[in-house]
Amino acid sequence: MASHYCVSNSAASSTPAVIVPMNSALLKLPLQSYIQFWALHQKKDIEELEYVQSRAMELMKGLERKSCGEQLSELRFFHLE
Repeated sequence: MASHYCVSNSAASSTPAVIVPMNSALLKLPLQSYIQFWALHQKKDIEELEYVQSRAMELMKGLERKSCGEQLSELRFFHLE
């Protein structure tokens, strides 16, 4: 249910009141700002995740044929004793 606001040219005017949809007038600008703000942050997050993924792929090159323990040891996440 859309809320409306009646606007007239003057109190003494004989012209009919103009109905302006409040939703489009009041929500359009804040919604656009909200979308632009979060789109920028999402783009940065995606770029960071892509960097992490490419770095992980570089680290894993040459480790495909090794066991999980050997991979972890070589990446210095885990030391086999």
